[in-house]
Amino acid sequence: MDYQNWNYMIQVTDNGGGRREFYLNVSDVLRKGLRFYEINGGAELCQYLNHLFFWEEIGRGLGGEIKNKYKDISFDLGTTTCLTYEEQIEAVILILHRFEKWKNCELHNIRYDESAEEDIVEWINARSKKKGWDANFVKGAVFLSDFKTPSDAEEWSSFNADFEYENWKWTLGLTKEGEWQLIDVGY
Repeated sequence: MDYQNWNYMIQVTDNGGGRREFYLNVSDVLRKGLRFYEINGGAELCQYLNHLFFWEEIGRGLGGEIKNKYKDISFDLGTTTCLTYEEQIEAVILILHRFEKWKNCELHNIRYDESAEEDIVEWINARSKKKGWDANFVKGAVFLSDFKTPSDAEEWSSFNADFEYENWKWTLGLTKEGEWQLIDVGY
C-alpha cells in the first residue's frame, strides 16, 4: 500500500505474477491503525478481492481440473442478505457441476439475481410439489448466466448450435438440512 498525491494506491499481485493497481481517494478511506484501513470506496478493488476469495472457495469444491476450466469466468454475488457467503459458494458449485455436463459449452459468467428474492421460497415449494418432490425448501436463489453452445449442441441437447445464451436462469432451493437442489433451469 502506498500513499501518492492524496490517493492510496494498493497493488495486488496474484500467484501467476500478474499485478493490478487500485487507487482510492483519501476521503474514501478511514485509517484504523498503523497499517489497517477500512475502505469506504473502491468498488473495483472490493469486486476484485471478492472474486479472488470466492474463486478460491469454489475451487475447493470443484477439484483442480474443473476449477482450471472455469477460472476466467466472472462472478457477481450481488448484495443479498438472504444467503450466507457459504450458501452462495455451495449454490455456484452445484451450478458448475451441472454446467460441466453440457459438452463443450463456454460459460462466460454467473451472477446472483437479487430481483428474484421476494416470494422465491413460496414459488420453489409450489414448483417442487408439482414435480412430486417431498422436499421442503427454506431458502431459494436465482442465478443468471451467459454461455455459448458448440456447433454440435443440437446433436446432444435441445440447445441451439453455436448460439449465445444470455440470462439463463438457475433456480435453486435450499432444504432445512442445508442441501441445495436445482428446481428449474432455463428461461
